[in-house]
Amino acid sequence: MPCCDLCGNPETVYAQATRVGLYQRIYQKRHLCRSCFLSAVEKKIHNTIKQHRLIEAGDFILMGMSGGKDSQLMASTLSHYREKVPFELAGITVDEGIAGYRPIGVELARELARSCGIRHLVTSFQDLFGLTLDQIVHRLKHEQVFEDAQAQEKTCAFCARLRLKVMMVVAKAMGANKLGLAINFDDHVANFLLTLGTDDMATTLMQFAPYYMPFPSGIPHVKALTFLTDKEIALYDILNGIPYQLTPECPYSAQMVGDLMREQIFRIEETFPGFRFSVHRATQMMRPLAVQQMNQRVWVSCPSCFYQIPAGKAKRACSSCELIGVLESLQQTSLRSWETRLVASVCSQE
Repeated sequence: MPCCDLCGNPETVYAQATRVGLYQRIYQKRHLCRSCFLSAVEKKIHNTIKQHRLIEAGDFILMGMSGGKDSQLMASTLSHYREKVPFELAGITVDEGIAGYRPIGVELARELARSCGIRHLVTSFQDLFGLTLDQIVHRLKHEQVFEDAQAQEKTCAFCARLRLKVMMVVAKAMGANKLGLAINFDDHVANFLLTLGTDDMATTLMQFAPYYMPFPSGIPHVKALTFLTDKEIALYDILNGIPYQLTPECPYSAQMVGDLMREQIFRIEETFPGFRFSVHRATQMMRPLAVQQMNQRVWVSCPSCFYQIPAGKAKRACSSCELIGVLESLQQTSLRSWETRLVASVCSQE
């Protein structure tokens, strides 16, 4: 086994792909020992925070905590970063209601928040929207609200968009000025490739950055793990003793196009090392065009919430409110008070 390229330690744990030519697709493997690997990951996170000004003195960051490897690492890192910069940090876990899966993550997030001294809030789809995600999926299939293929896609939409909406509402209610999201490098690459040639491509290009403003009056999203890969995050958690949910996997992820795309990307990467980094470089070259397009957008308010959406869209409400409308139809009841109940629940946990 080769020695660590930084300190000469013969016990290496990681081979990191590094670009050696700015315009050349030439990669070399840099071998790192345990100590140098942990330092390299921490340095990458800290550099991302500093270069993109993700955290400044006096900030109040609310971050999503699912109990997975990404959010566990981000929560641990940000909690220690408070020793460098004085800022307030809180975490929120949204229990979608996936039997046999989410309860494990909720408990792991709760334990890590307690050990790191992070104020932690927990809420659920059941309490806010009257249905668990399992029940939503069952009702969508039973009542054939969508075609079969579209129903699978909507499962992830309900989960991701409603969780984000809940976090945005809580952040606004608590006075947080930034929302921390544990989205990594591989997530961004997969999302970009999925949106190639679609109306969402410009938005995805803007999201492939550590700092992202979803709409003019929104709360900025800060993503300290933007330049870390799945492998780096998982290995760091294991070596540093950060507990995270490894099994079971989400029962709805196996047939989702996002996960299938990630599998294909990893296969290509094995054959053509550096493929993901080439995709990233392409996004950076295209980003100025996306910035120009986003600056030309005219935004209008969603009639049902504080979100803003691009003018000229066929839809009259934001995507999350449209999904809530579907839930109202399924239950034949109004969910207009869900935000009030959410804020009341947050206040009771403080």
